[in-house]
Amino acid sequence: MSGNLVFASRDSFSRLLGDLARCEGPSVVFDLAALNAIDSVGLGMIHVAFDDLSSKGRVLRVEKPRGMVRQLFELTEAHRHFEVRD
Repeated sequence: MSGNLVFASRDSFSRLLGDLARCEGPSVVFDLAALNAIDSVGLGMIHVAFDDLSSKGRVLRVEKPRGMVRQLFELTEAHRHFEVRD
């Protein structure tokens, strides 16, 4: 992912979830190294992806959150809900 994951991104993120539903494999990795900003809606969308994938027996892993994205993950203790790696 790159750019911003914010309220305005919800339609494109919904399309991404649809694409993920058609893909096979036990896990999905969201590489956030190039993500500049995230808001509470963006974080909520990642939680929706986690719930959707989990309901299908799949795993979501989030990698390389940086800067304010990492701060939001730490503040909200996102690592308690899905795997976060540096």
